[in-house]
Amino acid sequence: MIEAIRLAQRGNRLSREGVISALRQSQYRGIAYPDVVKWDARQDNGAAMTALHVVEKGRFKQIRMIARASETSAL
Repeated sequence: MIEAIRLAQRGNRLSREGVISALRQSQYRGIAYPDVVKWDARQDNGAAMTALHVVEKGRFKQIRMIARASETSAL
């Protein structure tokens, strides 16, 4: 986020829209996904994952990480 703010400022676009645009143009490794965070043409996060959890002994336990579906998949 800080880097996106710097990029927006350098491009003289220090506004909400400018920062969002700079963020979507950047690629970075975050803490929530194992892959590099990057945005596609629809502005979707290409690294997004779904975590599947079950409850065991009153606690959530992650049992699987599922990668984002491909562009051609249907629900």
